[in-house]
Amino acid sequence: MRLALTADDATDLAISRDGKRLVYARDLEDSNIWRASLKGEHVTGPANLVASTRKDIQARYSPDGKRIVFESNRSGTEEIWICNADGTNAVQLTYFGNAWSGTPTWSPDGNNIAFAANPDRTWDIYIVSSAGGKPKRLTGDGADESWPVWSRDGQWVYYWSNRGGQGQVWRMQATGGPETQVTTNGAYWSNISPDGKDLYYMNERGLWRTSATRGNQIKVANSETFVPGKNGVYYVDRSDELRSSFHLRFWDSKTQRTRTIGLLPGPVSSWNIEISPDERTLLYSKYDRQGSELMLVDDFR
Repeated sequence: MRLALTADDATDLAISRDGKRLVYARDLEDSNIWRASLKGEHVTGPANLVASTRKDIQARYSPDGKRIVFESNRSGTEEIWICNADGTNAVQLTYFGNAWSGTPTWSPDGNNIAFAANPDRTWDIYIVSSAGGKPKRLTGDGADESWPVWSRDGQWVYYWSNRGGQGQVWRMQATGGPETQVTTNGAYWSNISPDGKDLYYMNERGLWRTSATRGNQIKVANSETFVPGKNGVYYVDRSDELRSSFHLRFWDSKTQRTRTIGLLPGPVSSWNIEISPDERTLLYSKYDRQGSELMLVDDFR
């Protein structure tokens, strides 16, 4: 039999001496999207919202709060999906098949989704209509680009790029054109404050804030998992990220002080927390099952 192992998360392959049998380990990662209430600056009622037996991560609310876009491999490969805000009616949006698509974000008008994919072996930023259709590639200079996020006026897309040998945040007009480097001290991924003035981003030294057009870079916290709010940023301490429960914290941009919002079941996965436009609901990706199993293939060729 013929077998496509790339779609099966296969590792540690071994072939029998007669070449007729294959044994491999299949990694199991069941990450689901959880939802909790943020009413009154207290987090309550965490529960599973979007789930499958595979991986459901990187949830983002639409600007009107009525839909969620997310990344999932429930179809066999990593693709972009959309569902209602209550987790129902999940619909697959991209169909690359032999590539990986992920890290989706909504345009401010809700009409388009920016995401990263690697059908040509390097990662590039793509834009697709939220109603479906053929994705349009935005970047394509041979470097890897990922983690896109829209400016609040919809004119720019910010993204991570490793051009020049070091990862930084860059930006490009959503219609294409010249690219401009935004950060200078290294960056992995970023997000824009609701008023569009501040860019939050993380690197190996923690979570930082700078101007959306490039300015002073101020360290906020020791975190990789965050989402900006109207008056600061919600985040998870690095020391909490792989624990069975984690503290949700908030850094106030006016007082530059941190307070703890509450405790949630973890571990949190994929650098992903999200808040609704009214900041009353929190979404986060949570590891619900991890492990591996041995698979035997007879009559392998």
